[in-house]
Amino acid sequence: MLVPFAVLALAWGGSFVGIEIAVAHAPPLLLAGLRYAVAAAVVVPYALATESRLVPRSWDDLGAAGAAAAFTIAGYQAFLFVGSQYVPGSVAAVVVSTSPVVTALLAGVLLHESSDAADGVGFVLGLAGVVLVARPDPGALGGTAVGVGLVFLGAVSFALGAVGTRSFDPTLPTTAIQAWATVGGAAALLVGSVLRGESPPAPSTVPLEALVAFAYVALVAGAGGYLLYFRLLATVGATETTLISYAEPVVAAAVAFLVLGQPITAPTLVGFGVVAVGFGVVERDRLRRAVDRRLAARIVGRADH
Repeated sequence: MLVPFAVLALAWGGSFVGIEIAVAHAPPLLLAGLRYAVAAAVVVPYALATESRLVPRSWDDLGAAGAAAAFTIAGYQAFLFVGSQYVPGSVAAVVVSTSPVVTALLAGVLLHESSDAADGVGFVLGLAGVVLVARPDPGALGGTAVGVGLVFLGAVSFALGAVGTRSFDPTLPTTAIQAWATVGGAAALLVGSVLRGESPPAPSTVPLEALVAFAYVALVAGAGGYLLYFRLLATVGATETTLISYAEPVVAAAVAFLVLGQPITAPTLVGFGVVAVGFGVVERDRLRRAVDRRLAARIVGRADH
């Protein structure tokens, strides 16, 4: 499954640079809403074709879909797109990679899942990585610090959505829940765009690179990325799929360098490394089990041959 994993990492990692280009020429919430409207146009038919049931039948079904729509999609994307007006996509990708660490901490606090001092260390390392990337000036609240703060709030919102969906016991399949979430998230973002007073730019003012960037974000990373994400969830599981978060910053930095000529700075690299270590500390047990499963599968495969 290395090829699907690599393709999804490329699609989602490159999307951070695409967002950076697009929000320089159009309102952020409008772009985010349109992105998920396009995703919904693909995900909903996919769910209809592959799942036996799409209609919620319980409060748990509605709660899981609502939490995903409000936090995992609407809240996360709103903060990400607005924050991307102030920071490069490569920096935003590093900050977003803290979401698994934040998710583990919130799960311990809100769902009373087991945690220990090592989990706290992992969370502190995640925050330290964000600070290294942001490099805030104590004497002034610069645009970079504001942007990093907004994107980090997006990562927290994503984590709240992940924990929120786990607090329910839905009978709907994951794909069906995600279909409802994309529809609800897109609607919430578009309503937020109207309430924020955003208006579409005149077509003549939007350069070709912004249109190409948005098409990539909506079609490749959005619609196509979600279909591949569902496949990975079904075949390799949630823990392994989560690791894509740590390939995305590498891809984003490479794409930013190749497309925009942005240098890959030492603080960004070090910050990403610290965040990755924090993730390893927090998810050490799940990662160990995932490695054990992989090794066992290889041993069985060799024995069969």
